[in-house]
Amino acid sequence: MNFQLKLVWKYYALFLLHCIWPPGTEAYCQINLTDSVQVGITRHYWVNYTVGSKYQWSIDGNLFEEKAERISICWQQVGVFNLEVREINMNGCAGAPSALSVVVSNELADGSSLTFILPNAFTPNGDGLNDEFHPVILVNSFNIDDYCMMIFNKRGQLLFESSDIRKGWDGNFNLQRSPTGIYLVKVLYSPAGSSAKRVMHSRVVLLR
Repeated sequence: MNFQLKLVWKYYALFLLHCIWPPGTEAYCQINLTDSVQVGITRHYWVNYTVGSKYQWSIDGNLFEEKAERISICWQQVGVFNLEVREINMNGCAGAPSALSVVVSNELADGSSLTFILPNAFTPNGDGLNDEFHPVILVNSFNIDDYCMMIFNKRGQLLFESSDIRKGWDGNFNLQRSPTGIYLVKVLYSPAGSSAKRVMHSRVVLLR
């Protein structure tokens, strides 16, 4: 589903704001400019840009990007956030900001709650910060069954596998450091008390 907001600036430039939903995710967009997204999901937002213009993006008044006509945001916290974009034309004139209210929740389509998310990057450099890739638990009373996480390189080679949600990948394979790059993640699990198997697919960037 695509969302468009059409405005006419004081200097008569046409402005369009879009948001696009990743394949396989459900989204609902109303005329009142609200984006509903599940925590841990990346959204891609862009404008139909004017040559020579710059676009400043902010979240809740904090500058996020000041030059790009396209941005990607992985929403990591539950809450309601105000996403704004402002066009600065080639003469330095600023248009009024266009706003999108983003509602981030951990609710799944079946009414249950998502209990963990998968980060999109980690840095196994030995500094004690973000050295392992593992799920981030969202709730205190975490309880799932039949958990298994697998990590593959782009050739499909299995590099890591664990049935312990608290055990993460340190970025090594066969005692060798894996290079900086993008790796594929697959998680299989069942909510406690349910026989339904769920699958999560993601990508993680390893940064040295």
